[in-house]
Amino acid sequence: MARKAAVSALIIAAEGCHMPMRESLPTIIPQLLNCFNDQHLEVREAACICIGQFAEYLQPEINHSYQQLLPPLFNMLGDASPNVQEKACYALYSFCENLEEKIIPYLKELLAKPVSYTHLTLPTKRIV
Repeated sequence: MARKAAVSALIIAAEGCHMPMRESLPTIIPQLLNCFNDQHLEVREAACICIGQFAEYLQPEINHSYQQLLPPLFNMLGDASPNVQEKACYALYSFCENLEEKIIPYLKELLAKPVSYTHLTLPTKRIV
């Protein structure tokens, strides 16, 4: 599971090496988005956790990518794996927490999705 290990390294680096990672976000984000389509659910889970960690530690730079990140994160709520869905909820929660008025165009879709996923709960602690 080299892809999961690579994404896991990004998760760890987001907290410990956040300053240099901020500059690399334009390169890293497309690679993470590719992981959302991986055949292995562990890679998809790790990609969602990574976005959540980026949202926590790479502020405000990560917010510049909201248009690129929100639609794929919404799609992850419909993943076949409940674990991936849960990690997508964590990522959305962490990411949307700092968007302020930028979230307004996405509210309709954001509010429509959780109705289908009421069995999921938002994490009360970090999921890493």
